[in-house]
Amino acid sequence: MAEDFERNGEPPIDIAQNIPTNFGPLLKWGAVLAAIVALFVISSISRAIYTDLLWFDALGFKSVYTKILSTKIVMFLVGAAIFAGMISTSLWFGLKQSRGEVTLPLPPEVISVLNKAVIVGVIGVGGVLSIIFGTVFSSRWELFLKFTNAAEFPLRDPVYGKSASFYIFDLPILTFLQGWLLGAFIVVLLATLALHFVNFSLRGVNFSLSSTMRLHLSIIAALIMFTIAWGHWLDRWELVLSDQGAVFGAAFTDLNARQPALLVLTFVASASGVLMLVNAYMRGLRILVGAVALWLVLALLLGAAWPALTQQFSVTPNEFVKEEEFIARNIEFTRQGFALERIEEQFYPAETEITADLVRNNITTVNNIRLWDPRPLSDVYRQIQAIRTYYDFVDADMDRYTIDGQYRQVALSAREVAPEGLSAESQTWVNNKLVYTHGIGVAMSPVTEFTPEGRPVFFAKDIPNDGTLPVGVENSPSGPDLLIDNPRIYYGENTLEHTVVNSATDELDYQTSGDVLIRNRYDGTGGVRMSSIFRKLAYTWQIGDINLLISSQITSESRLQYRRSIEERIATVAPFLILDADPYIVVADGKLTWIQDAY
Repeated sequence: MAEDFERNGEPPIDIAQNIPTNFGPLLKWGAVLAAIVALFVISSISRAIYTDLLWFDALGFKSVYTKILSTKIVMFLVGAAIFAGMISTSLWFGLKQSRGEVTLPLPPEVISVLNKAVIVGVIGVGGVLSIIFGTVFSSRWELFLKFTNAAEFPLRDPVYGKSASFYIFDLPILTFLQGWLLGAFIVVLLATLALHFVNFSLRGVNFSLSSTMRLHLSIIAALIMFTIAWGHWLDRWELVLSDQGAVFGAAFTDLNARQPALLVLTFVASASGVLMLVNAYMRGLRILVGAVALWLVLALLLGAAWPALTQQFSVTPNEFVKEEEFIARNIEFTRQGFALERIEEQFYPAETEITADLVRNNITTVNNIRLWDPRPLSDVYRQIQAIRTYYDFVDADMDRYTIDGQYRQVALSAREVAPEGLSAESQTWVNNKLVYTHGIGVAMSPVTEFTPEGRPVFFAKDIPNDGTLPVGVENSPSGPDLLIDNPRIYYGENTLEHTVVNSATDELDYQTSGDVLIRNRYDGTGGVRMSSIFRKLAYTWQIGDINLLISSQITSESRLQYRRSIEERIATVAPFLILDADPYIVVADGKLTWIQDAY
């Protein structure tokens, strides 16, 4: 210090004197900020739960949501508690092991403040990580519900002899748990190392491993290797679902290279874990490094190189012979999966000569050979049947109806509301959310007929003048075959924005050919009733539309309709279903109904 003073001509700066020791006000304001953030997060989660509960209840699926919600909460608490127990135990031992004599020239009060800061940081980091891992755990609620409600299937796989239910219900959740635990152990190891580094740095000493620290870190590393070994064991079962061979399922390379490789890697990873525990009682790290290196090398050689070489030099030159057994298995189980073995085969002689009797006997089929393609037909519908700028046709679908006594193949498409088609000056909140709330009717035409101008012949067309849409041959003496008493369409494929129905502002129902505007008030049960200021506040925050709260047009009888897309509604209610890409509308019982194919 004196030499520095003499060299520079200035007194040395004592850094310790510039470190504040009174953190009372900072901690107070930090606690206030943390409380505000926590309150916002809790309020946001509560708001989402409340609004979703109202939405599911309005659909009659409240029990579905409460089941999902309760499962998520339980899984979050379990996941967060398990990880909190893991990381708190590790960090507690880490604090004890990394503390010691402080060699830095710091006053005792500064040392005390730094130690408290480390403890607060440890608690904060542990809490945040526990929430993250609890959230990840709860996100797989569907796997848990499938596992706890599993049913045994009599079908068994030919490789391990396990029931097919094992691969549908058990293996997915086992794989998830293995990955979750592996991630948890790795994070715990990194957090523990970081804590040791911070404490040694604050003490001003070089980082070194004591015997207790070596034991501690070796146990965590061994747990990581045991979890990896478990993953290799699970991967053996995953081979049944392999897509690496000529066909889906375990193939030659999977069973003759990957399967034995995974078995060897399971034992190697387990042995590496044991060696890491043994290394805890050794002075050096050679055994630990050697164990990890051995596993890495074998993972590359056995897990990647061996299967690749087997495929290249054994399977590819003689693929059919090598894969014949597995192709036969694939065919057998495909037939069982699609119940093809229950199909009765009947052979019909092929006739190359088309006779009048043949056509006459199949006249219904011949009369319904499709001439119209749905893609250009959708454009035609938009051109001649949208009629108003605020309507649109998304696409045309194929269906069959009995029209005028004949079974006909038809194309039909819903005339959905499209307020984005309004002029710029008409793009107001009232128009978009309260007035233009629904489409009306469908366009339907046979796929085999067209006018002299090349336009489709319509069985259903135009906007109804009296609110009722007839379906049938135009000007038929027997009248329409079907009558749509309620042609209004509040949900569809183009209904992406929320609307409020049954408000103080009447909705536009339809505009007649004489440009007379017919108004309507919604009398259905769709949507969530805005019956209280609390609901308005919740949905204002949820949707981000302040007008839901301040507009005088929204009464206690108004209903908020959101998630109006058919696919979104079904995916929200039943997320376990795989949906077909295109829902379609049908005419039945005097109304329009959407059908969504799902698997």
